[in-house]
Amino acid sequence: IIKKTNITSKSQILEKFKIKLNDMYAKEILHFLHCITNNNKPIIDGYEGLKTLRIGLAAIKSSRENRIIRL
Repeated sequence: IIKKTNITSKSQILEKFKIKLNDMYAKEILHFLHCITNNNKPIIDGYEGLKTLRIGLAAIKSSRENRIIRL
């Protein structure tokens, strides 16, 4: 059974899922510090981060120009 909800604002979405936006950033920083102090490889390295950034920027450009952006 799928329950329908009437969500009309961003704050209602955040309240519904109880998202704490800073938690994500705090976990990233802790992981980064753990990698540095223990000489471990991060889950996502700089190259993967760069690929993700390129995808995001292409999505923005595609939306603005209303066309497909090839990567």
